[in-house]
Amino acid sequence: MENTLLCVLLFQPRATLRISPQGLLYSVDTVTLQCDIPDYTDWTYYWYINNQPGYSTHGKTITISLPDQAGQYQCLGTRTDRPQKSQLSKALSIQLTALPTASVSISPQGLLYSGETVSMQCDISMYTDWTYSWYIGNNLDSSTPGKTITTLSNRAGQYRCVGVRTSRPQWSQFSVFLPIRVTDYQPSTTLTSDKEDVFTGDRVTLSCTVESPGWKFYWYRHRLDFTPVTTTSGYSYTLSWVSVSDGGQYWCRAGRGDPVYYTQYSDPVQIHVTGKPKAVLRISPQWLNPGDSVALNCKVDKTSTGWRFSWYRTVPYRAGIPSLSDKSYSLQPLSDNGTSEDSYTLIPAGPTPTGGYVCRGGRGDPVYYTHYSEPQFLWSGDLQPSVFLRISPNTTQHFTSMSL
Repeated sequence: MENTLLCVLLFQPRATLRISPQGLLYSVDTVTLQCDIPDYTDWTYYWYINNQPGYSTHGKTITISLPDQAGQYQCLGTRTDRPQKSQLSKALSIQLTALPTASVSISPQGLLYSGETVSMQCDISMYTDWTYSWYIGNNLDSSTPGKTITTLSNRAGQYRCVGVRTSRPQWSQFSVFLPIRVTDYQPSTTLTSDKEDVFTGDRVTLSCTVESPGWKFYWYRHRLDFTPVTTTSGYSYTLSWVSVSDGGQYWCRAGRGDPVYYTQYSDPVQIHVTGKPKAVLRISPQWLNPGDSVALNCKVDKTSTGWRFSWYRTVPYRAGIPSLSDKSYSLQPLSDNGTSEDSYTLIPAGPTPTGGYVCRGGRGDPVYYTHYSEPQFLWSGDLQPSVFLRISPNTTQHFTSMSL
């Protein structure tokens, strides 16, 4: 009987590499790698990092800390009996995801004052279930579930925050340091008015300036007390239609934060309110000879500046165009725009410009106008009569019973 050679081929077991935890990995994580090889248990495990032999272990798991040991991992097993070696596992790449970023914002911003209340907010780019830890320098100051803390500005220092949560990622990155700088003096305010002289029906704007941002403004009239006339978020306060009763002294101050931190009061500004001004027109010459030019000169009857002047000729009353209050006649503008000069030269051409002329002043935006001037009349100096009077009967003596 012939000898029969029985040949049995043994296949190398394949190693499989697994990682825990799975999903996104962060720089603060510690991960466990496990090398699984089927059938036998008496393996010695060899670990490869970035295609280079690393180290061997008798257990099938290794624990590594990130990010120092991030890279591409493989494993295989060896044993003394056959099969003496497993196949190399597929490569497992360990890649890191950046931790959510933390940033600190402060309110109010800019220069801070001793005793002022300051709010700092820690904003983290992902997730909402953070516990926020605050550090002054490298020392833990407090931890809170809320993203905002309030402190006094006299706790100056370098502030930063970090977030912690129970789920992964369990940490955020630390924010950069935010310095709190404090000055010891109380800030001052400066109050100004946009007009020196104010007339009834005019508008006046008060401006309150302070050297740093983020303030609300408080406005006071007649006396300094704890009840302002009004409060504005902007630095200006406008009286839109002033009356004589709006005159007097005004002050302002600014405040910010909760509780409110106040600046010093400003120096007062005095507002004088007077009867609306009237324009006064003069014509030179009033008797016009052929070839003459005429100068119209307009003045405002109260001492004030900044006026622009408009010039008009009187025409028979027509609805829809400017007229004087009694509607005895309408006003036809001599030019489209007002002039900053208080005089206007009229150069007659064609028929003589005999008739009435009026001016008025305006200033500001929207424009505040004076009263119209009283009409002034321009007369022709041509002595040639254009109208003849005839009396019939042509006699010097008439009786009451006669017709004339």
